[in-house]
Amino acid sequence: MKKFVCLVVFSIVFSLFAKINLEGKFDWQGDSVKTLDEGIIYTQMEFSEPRIMKLAVIRIDLANPALRFKITPKSDRWGEPMDELPQYTIHTERQKSRSFMENSIKNGENMVIAINGAPWVPWQKPWNHRYGQVRGLLVADGEVIAHADKLAPSFVVRKDGSCDLLSLDSKSDVSDIQQAISGFCFVLQQDNLVVGDSEQLAPRTGYGLSKDRKYLYLLVIDGRQENYSMGSSVYEVGQLLSFFGASDAINMDGGGSTTLLIRESGEIKKLNHHKNSVERSVAATMGIIIDK
Repeated sequence: MKKFVCLVVFSIVFSLFAKINLEGKFDWQGDSVKTLDEGIIYTQMEFSEPRIMKLAVIRIDLANPALRFKITPKSDRWGEPMDELPQYTIHTERQKSRSFMENSIKNGENMVIAINGAPWVPWQKPWNHRYGQVRGLLVADGEVIAHADKLAPSFVVRKDGSCDLLSLDSKSDVSDIQQAISGFCFVLQQDNLVVGDSEQLAPRTGYGLSKDRKYLYLLVIDGRQENYSMGSSVYEVGQLLSFFGASDAINMDGGGSTTLLIRESGEIKKLNHHKNSVERSVAATMGIIIDK
């Protein structure tokens, strides 16, 4: 009986922490792919092995001249210490990615995508602090809101419109950067997985770029929801973004922060699912606007 129990436990553990099996590359011409806007397509996918996992990914053609990016702006109290936690400096005012998108639309902007991005502090009780100190580099419309105190993997949009994924710190020249947002770590560099595997499963957010920098990939994975989606490891973020076409990729802030919204037929639609349907207020969101 003990041997049977051990086998069952091993089977459950293996199914949770075994790597996802992916072969070849995703077919972006397939029937599961939907068109959101000019040059923007997306798909949603579900896995049953090695565990239940649901995800969504968007591919954006960066050659579209009508495309532009928007980053959470700095707070009116930027640079001040936080009232209740003076050891932290105010960078931005936390808001839900949904609110970020709604406000953009109210201002007459055709924002079609909003996705969470950079990690931040404080994250401690009571969990509802109004402001955030962003970790890594954050640049909004050419204005530096946060510098990285150490090399931080960052998605950048240069002033000439080109996009890249770079490691930048406070000594880096950012004068040619129009928008920037950092993540935790590179998971993919020059087609190579560069992060060790881990057993921690969670909701995840990932940004990736194709080798020719023509396409941007935005990935979200649902997690921590038994019988719905167990989540992925950081290693699998790299696996999946490579499968969808990225050559370089970053693991962004995840967990309860993971949020991907699209505006389809005039309605805001969330492509991921939050546990208890609660959307978190985050310190940094990236939006994509199509100027008509």
